[in-house]
Amino acid sequence: MLKITYTIINPLNIGSLNLIQKINNKLLELGYNVTYKDDDTINFNDPFWRLGSSAKAFKKVNGGKFQVITSEKEIQLIFSYYASFNELIFFAILCIIGSIILDYHIIYFLIVLSLIFLLRIDNVKSLGIEMMNSVLATVAH
Repeated sequence: MLKITYTIINPLNIGSLNLIQKINNKLLELGYNVTYKDDDTINFNDPFWRLGSSAKAFKKVNGGKFQVITSEKEIQLIFSYYASFNELIFFAILCIIGSIILDYHIIYFLIVLSLIFLLRIDNVKSLGIEMMNSVLATVAH
């Protein structure tokens, strides 16, 4: 399984009162499943196998974790998120097998899959930053 993980650390200038609950509400609003929640951590993922556009799924991270670290000096919000490429790997393997068994021209689909892979890597980083900014805007209110 191939996952590429990114982490964003952001200091907060507000109190931690109901912080996890506000993050939870924002994640649900964005269409994510919350898989674990306690006083300072919330894990989530994107329900991949659902009806809908694959373009919408392309505009979301596959999952991640928000963690609130409270120290004497400050409160930090740590956002770790990932993109999974299992589907692309599966289709690449199918293309290779199909090109061996059926016709070698099927191997050209690997070019398309490679482009999708590169676009997804580029897209995920900006999606995470956008998601962190959205959560911070929600938390600030």
